[in-house]
Amino acid sequence: MLALAAIAAFKQFSGLLRIRSELAEWGVFERRPASKTLTGNQNPDDVAGVVEIQFKKAESIPRLALIPDLLWSGNGFSTGWALCAGALAWLTFSAIVVLAHGVVLDQDLVPAQIIAGAVHYPPGHPHDVFYHRVFNLPSYLLAALWTVWPNPEALSGVRNWLHIFLGVFVPYAVTVLVAGRPCYGHIAAMLALSNAARKLQGVYPMTIYPGFDSDGHFGEYSSVLIVALLLGRFWKSGGFLLGVLPAIHPTMAAVVWPWAFVYLWFHAGRMQRSEKRHLLVCIGLGLALCAALGGVMAATAPNTAVQPPYDYVGDSSIVYRNFEEFTDTHRRPLPLSTYGYSFHPLILFTLLGLLIWKTYTDNDDVTRRVVIGLAGLSTAAWVYVAAGSALMNAYSGGLASLARISMPGRFSNLTAIVVIPLSVALIARARTAALWIVPLLLAQAALMPVHHVFLERIFILAITGAALASTLIPFRFAVRGWPVPVLVAPIALIFIFRPIDSGSAFRITPEDHNLNSWLRANTAPDEPILTPMAFRPELQVKTNHPVMMEGETVYLMTYMPSLAGLIGEMARDLYGIDYTDKSKLGRGRFNLRSGRVMSAWQAKTASEWADSGRRYRFRLVASPTIIPLPLTVGFRGARWTLYVIE
Repeated sequence: MLALAAIAAFKQFSGLLRIRSELAEWGVFERRPASKTLTGNQNPDDVAGVVEIQFKKAESIPRLALIPDLLWSGNGFSTGWALCAGALAWLTFSAIVVLAHGVVLDQDLVPAQIIAGAVHYPPGHPHDVFYHRVFNLPSYLLAALWTVWPNPEALSGVRNWLHIFLGVFVPYAVTVLVAGRPCYGHIAAMLALSNAARKLQGVYPMTIYPGFDSDGHFGEYSSVLIVALLLGRFWKSGGFLLGVLPAIHPTMAAVVWPWAFVYLWFHAGRMQRSEKRHLLVCIGLGLALCAALGGVMAATAPNTAVQPPYDYVGDSSIVYRNFEEFTDTHRRPLPLSTYGYSFHPLILFTLLGLLIWKTYTDNDDVTRRVVIGLAGLSTAAWVYVAAGSALMNAYSGGLASLARISMPGRFSNLTAIVVIPLSVALIARARTAALWIVPLLLAQAALMPVHHVFLERIFILAITGAALASTLIPFRFAVRGWPVPVLVAPIALIFIFRPIDSGSAFRITPEDHNLNSWLRANTAPDEPILTPMAFRPELQVKTNHPVMMEGETVYLMTYMPSLAGLIGEMARDLYGIDYTDKSKLGRGRFNLRSGRVMSAWQAKTASEWADSGRRYRFRLVASPTIIPLPLTVGFRGARWTLYVIE
């Protein structure tokens, strides 16, 4: 990415690269006529309407001189070339970020360790039941890699790399399709680094920098990438990812598949027979991979008889209902007064409407098709948000249960991802585009190192406000030649080197290495560890030891309601949280990480700990060092102390 910025700046200001005039003309802030817009994955030699480049002699246009055009202006290259070059640039940038900031542990290592047989749970334990039955291709791929290279930091590093890449490349790809030039894609990706879209999130979090909980990020950004590939007529890659989407994130197919069916149905008349064949074959390959994953799951699922105390046979519905009502933040009624469910849809459909209007006034049929496709996705997502949430909260039964599992409120994140690309694409059509883009980039460069939280809170208002102003204010002059390429490098550098604190709980520290040494010397390999509800040490990933229960365990019931009764019983016995009795949960929201939960944890006597240990067959308890327990200290660290039940 830094090389891209350097090349772009070098070309604009040095004048040392001698290219013929039509390639040397940047045109960064001047919209090309619709007849010259590069779309699709066609070759520029055989498709009408694509700018053709005739190379007279190899020495007349040095090949290195074409790199800035490929990475920045796009002159003479198809959209396919622009996306490939952009992908390479942002993959490089993402790798540099991971190397600069270190690895954050990833949640998919938890099921991967269990699937690979590196961590064993008693038959019937919620982790044993759930993680062997999660239809998730990344978990099984990581499990296969774990058998070859059991290194949590290395495998998490790969996930971190892809996490950042999707966060910047998807805005880049969408913007290239709508704005027609790679330069605007890079600007949108840079603005996305501010994490400004997080302000538009609903009941489900959005991040750019990697965190432990990454599955939602991968599912949402992969879904938008699939839509972008299909809108760009990349039938092979888009079709394959469309078919394999359920294995990446099953619930995302609830919106993307219906959208794809409608889009392809109406677009089929414009497709050549070979394109249809390629699309269907690639979709079939993706579905075949899903079927293969199902076969592997069926073949490897444990069939050992459930052992006490995990042979729960009571009513699970009460626990599930009370957990959803008092604790679950992802499935509560939509907070319509927030930015995520008020300003978000308003600005989204305003941007889409203005872009459609501009494509009509500019006679840009190709871009209009892309924007209408994005409008269709946005409509499908918000219909599912509204209808799914209403069904989930007003009814019971099979459909309502499926709606709860799919978490309808989070589908608004699909459209939050495209707000910045739509804003940049709208600005790109203005004669005064530089007048709006340069201040945005300067503000981001100034605020990111000192107050990046401020950017997350209000920067989306500046971006969308600039898009509306550039379109609705009738400026009579044009602004060109501003040093936008030069601004790309500082923002990339600032993001790479600014402090980012993801929490030591999600990184392997020297203290974790010392704990592992103590465990190897004093415990059996599969001895379980109980961790507190209010903190997240993520000891399974760090130690390869099963975790008796943790905060994430409680949320497993929202995806597998049949586990609710057992999980509720364990929460009552181990933490004093009783989801069978509303009166014991108090009024309002019941936060699992509240001081009330930790007070009950700390108040347990040694005899009560011994009773819990005998019933659930564990003797190791991890607690923050600042919260001592009446047990024998086995290992004491600066942050965590491991106690032993005698």
